[in-house]
Amino acid sequence: MAKHPFIGRHGGRQSGVALIMVLLAMALVVMLATGMTQQQSVRVFRASHYLAQQQGHSVALGAEAFARQILVRDFEDDKENNLMVDSLDEFWAKNAAILPVSYTHLTLPTIYSV
Repeated sequence: MAKHPFIGRHGGRQSGVALIMVLLAMALVVMLATGMTQQQSVRVFRASHYLAQQQGHSVALGAEAFARQILVRDFEDDKENNLMVDSLDEFWAKNAAILPVSYTHLTLPTIYSV
């Protein structure tokens, strides 16, 4: 009686099935890990954009408060001098505000309205 070449020591084809099961389990683990990594990278991307949006909103509110202070100062000076006229020679029109934002600078140019 000749032994079958594919039958192992344990009397069956168990070693081949076990190898296939291990490979399938590893493939499943790799797919799950890849999916979790992609989800995590999307979450980090969303969080960074949310943070940038909040920072931009804070900078806008700060610029608005700064402009309000400049205009109140101009109004008080005009009231004191009894000249309720705005001109391009006044303080608010001479300089643009430069706001440092991380590694760049945001320049708010003076807007002339007629």
